[in-house]
Amino acid sequence: LGDTPLWGSVWHIDGEEAVVWRPESTSVRGWREAIIYLGRISGPFHIQLNSRRIEGKQGDVSIDQMEFLDCALP
Repeated sequence: LGDTPLWGSVWHIDGEEAVVWRPESTSVRGWREAIIYLGRISGPFHIQLNSRRIEGKQGDVSIDQMEFLDCALP
């Protein structure tokens, strides 16, 4: 992950993790809109948003809105 303190993952039922989002390093301060494309997932899954804090540093992460769009199968 390098210096990126935020990332989003999808965990599949078999325990496999796929990192689906990392912000640009210049966009981790302040409010930013992000769109994460998951693609077609045929089974149960969990979405996990992760944050890593440098020891001794303070910070917060907030999720303002989350939408799932076009989830129905054709």
